[in-house]
Amino acid sequence: MSYTRYCLAFLCLATIAFSQGSPDSVVKVEIDFAKILSKDTTIEGYESRIKIIETRKIQADEEIKTALEDFSKNYPPLEPQKKDETAEAFKLRHDAWHGGGMLKVAELRGRHELYKSKLDSSIGVLNDYILSAQSALSEDAYALSKAAAQDAVAGTASSGGSSGLGWRGWTRIASYTLSAGCIGATVYKHMRADKYRDKLAKIDDRLYGDGTPPKSKNQYDRLRKNYVNFAEIVENSEDQRLIYGISAGVFAIAGTLTFVF
Repeated sequence: MSYTRYCLAFLCLATIAFSQGSPDSVVKVEIDFAKILSKDTTIEGYESRIKIIETRKIQADEEIKTALEDFSKNYPPLEPQKKDETAEAFKLRHDAWHGGGMLKVAELRGRHELYKSKLDSSIGVLNDYILSAQSALSEDAYALSKAAAQDAVAGTASSGGSSGLGWRGWTRIASYTLSAGCIGATVYKHMRADKYRDKLAKIDDRLYGDGTPPKSKNQYDRLRKNYVNFAEIVENSEDQRLIYGISAGVFAIAGTLTFVF
């Protein structure tokens, strides 16, 4: 057998060994992306789906470790240099053996990273769904408060006669209008805090958890800087959310009291 044909046969054996630890065997329980990314549930439902994907990411990381170990065990060992084999021929055979193994390992890792990227993208889509749902709730809350203010105007005008709204009417309108605005601001600040809290968790996972660690000092410094900035945004948003929430309640109570006094 010529050396070229020998190398081809050897690479075929390497491919067979690789197939025993292929990505198809890694992904044991595939996620139905079309189903899990359907926009058909509540905020809690989307959050539950995110948890499922996060769990799947952990499983995938464990599976790639197992697949690499299996591939290493099943990959044909390099035969020692034969008596009639020149040093150059042995080197070529060694390079073919080493290169074939590295190529298949890279392919295995590449498919794994592509799958992980798809999982991460799915989490991003579900987070967008959550923000959209929260925004809709904010609009509904604002609409309800606005409707209450309009009802107050109509009721005050009908009872005030030719004398006009009077101080109670104007106080009632102003109170409900301000309450509506504060409710909208409260929901917005809540959404903003949640958004950056999620970003903090991802950075924390990369720096101190099981996430992908920074590859350089510059990347580490950038992550640390983002962590500090995001933490400040979360703290400020939570403080402002509390202020707006309390203000909304105070204004609503003030408007309601005008019906009594």
